[in-house]
Amino acid sequence: MRSIAFIEQTVVNKIKEWTKDVVLFNGAKGFQGEKLTSTPNVYRGFLPIPMTGATNESLPKLFPHIVVQIVRGHHDFKAGQVDVCMFIGCWDDEDDRSGYQDVINLIEVLKTSLYTERHIADEFPLSGPLDWELGEKSDLYPVFPGTLTVVLDVETPSSRFNAMLHGG
Repeated sequence: MRSIAFIEQTVVNKIKEWTKDVVLFNGAKGFQGEKLTSTPNVYRGFLPIPMTGATNESLPKLFPHIVVQIVRGHHDFKAGQVDVCMFIGCWDDEDDRSGYQDVINLIEVLKTSLYTERHIADEFPLSGPLDWELGEKSDLYPVFPGTLTVVLDVETPSSRFNAMLHGG
């Protein structure tokens, strides 16, 4: 039985694999003014903290990103479930404010991959429906946020009493 402490890193590793061909605007522009792109940065727990005194110009370098966090769990005597949230952030400073479409595209990639595999690294089966939502489309411009939450089944430890009865 693997500890739930491994879930975040296991999900991060899978997301990196699933999004290796996804290329989005990263918020920076080249010398000619062209938009620079990258695959999504995938982080466990939180976004990295910028160095003290960093300017706002360093902010776009964190985009696009997906942050994986365990947000809640439920256990009874037979089984357990853990909710894992994937916080998605994309950057688009165009006047049409269409950056939310990049968030939707990332949600679609994650949703398709999760339902196709049905397990995270053969250890944590997908339990229930996926929930996703977009953040405000205009309040945080040029940042466009979204979340996708998945419920994974996890084992619950057996009691010592059952182990003694059954010889385990």
